[in-house]
Amino acid sequence: MSMVVASVGPQFAIISGDTRALEKDTRKVVSEDFRKVYKLNDNVLIGFVGTGTPIKCLEENFGYQIDNKFFADEFAKEFFELMKTNYIEDEYAVLIVGKMKNGNGWCTGFNHLSEKMDIAKQFTENSDMFFLWPDNEETDYSDMQSSQLKKVTGIARHAKNVKRAVEEISTSVTYLIQEVSKEVDSVNRNIVTYSLIF
Repeated sequence: MSMVVASVGPQFAIISGDTRALEKDTRKVVSEDFRKVYKLNDNVLIGFVGTGTPIKCLEENFGYQIDNKFFADEFAKEFFELMKTNYIEDEYAVLIVGKMKNGNGWCTGFNHLSEKMDIAKQFTENSDMFFLWPDNEETDYSDMQSSQLKKVTGIARHAKNVKRAVEEISTSVTYLIQEVSKEVDSVNRNIVTYSLIF
């Protein structure tokens, strides 16, 4: 499994992921350039880990760009229902972040076992981070996650403007994923990042 990290605040959303793809059974590297994060429009960012099933659903039902009429919360509900109805066989996890119709930041996540969207959070004041960590039973990511969350929260609070905060958070998240890639063979150092400022 790969790695995807999202950060969301009242005025921004960021999503980053590596680009390594492994063959499910052998764990042999099949691609070093397989995107797991996408900017779908000016309101919605999506990322996934696991099988490529969410990409298939996205491509078959929406393409890689969607109309700006979709906001993050609305798109997530529709995408979740499509995944649960049509793509139940594979293992995957999905994060969807972006802007709600009311202008606030928003995030949700779910996986192949979810009966409902696991998290659905609106951001009016603070920021938060969400992680899809790689499968690695020997690694405990809790210290790394806690440290990253503190760092990003500090950046969001003290940056002179939202654009600067987004740049600093993106740099921090890239560094985090690259550090994980040193320990985990399913994650590479090629990072794709998308951000929204609203």
